[in-house]
Amino acid sequence: MTRLGFRNALRAGRLATLPLLLLLSGCGLFTSENGPLEEARSARRRWQQAGLIDYTFDLHRTCFCTPQKIRIRVAADTIESATHVDSGQPVEPDPGIALYTIDELFDWLIGELREEPATTRVWYDPVYHFPAELYVDHRGNIVDDEVWIEIRNFQKH
Repeated sequence: MTRLGFRNALRAGRLATLPLLLLLSGCGLFTSENGPLEEARSARRRWQQAGLIDYTFDLHRTCFCTPQKIRIRVAADTIESATHVDSGQPVEPDPGIALYTIDELFDWLIGELREEPATTRVWYDPVYHFPAELYVDHRGNIVDDEVWIEIRNFQKH
């Protein structure tokens, strides 16, 4: 398009909105308002709407801590039992082992997201909307503060 053609198009209104769109795009009007925190809140609402309070899942947690592979059974929205996936032995109380119901995992995730970590990746279960996999790196320039949690083998009762 020649310079004269561009001016004529601009005057004709065909491109008149382009500068406005470019300006407004920097204001976040054309980006998703559903950042990680709002996505977690929305997923939690959908999880709660499913009304599941009795379920079992395997919690795999990896961090600069004791790696965990724990089968958690939840009854009436309370942890009824926790066993090591590999051995089937009950999990003994230990401050280094984190056990969660799905609601408690949402509490933890939302708390982490409020702190605005350097990197967060969350994948939600497409059926029940719980966080099926999540990765949180609190500070991008510090080693060993990352947490990776996976929920596997989810079964409702």
